[in-house]
Amino acid sequence: GPEGSFLITINQQNGAIEILGQISDLDTDFSAIAVNSKLTRNVPTMSEYGLIVTVVLLLGASVLYLRRRKLTTEN
Repeated sequence: GPEGSFLITINQQNGAIEILGQISDLDTDFSAIAVNSKLTRNVPTMSEYGLIVTVVLLLGASVLYLRRRKLTTEN
């Protein structure tokens, strides 16, 4: 095969390698893997409003907890 450093693409379905072009020779060995995958995973996240409601509920619950704790320590 040809010698030198090349920029290639690898077909993920059948493993075929396509040479895009030769790059200038480098003083050191150079290799890289770049993946452009169509497989995306949806990470479950809350909407802005869901997050705000959750924060308000947690804040309210902590205020109630601290008030009850304060009442029990005073008696």
